[in-house]
Amino acid sequence: MPYTIAHLGLMRQQLMTMLSWQVGLEKGFTFSIGKQFKYLQQHLSYTTWKRLCATWNTGSPEACGKALSGMLALFREVSKDVSERFGYEYSDYDSKVSDYLGRLGINAH
Repeated sequence: MPYTIAHLGLMRQQLMTMLSWQVGLEKGFTFSIGKQFKYLQQHLSYTTWKRLCATWNTGSPEACGKALSGMLALFREVSKDVSERFGYEYSDYDSKVSDYLGRLGINAH
């Protein structure tokens, strides 16, 4: 679990950055999301915020797996949107990771 939780922290930082880019693309890059993304909630939909909050439940191995799969799904959706808006092709680079996690019993698709 310590290894998984450490990786969740690294992944969360990238997800938060991607969410802030999505907000910037939707609302402009003329304001601050705040230190450690403290104002991000104000700019996300209720559904997205709830999905993000669910990724902090890491109290058991099962909860860690669920948090990881939820984080990967949200990151995949947001990064596809952001890459499209910036005019980049989204490379499905996470398929190998998702397949590996599937072999571990974690649904990452």
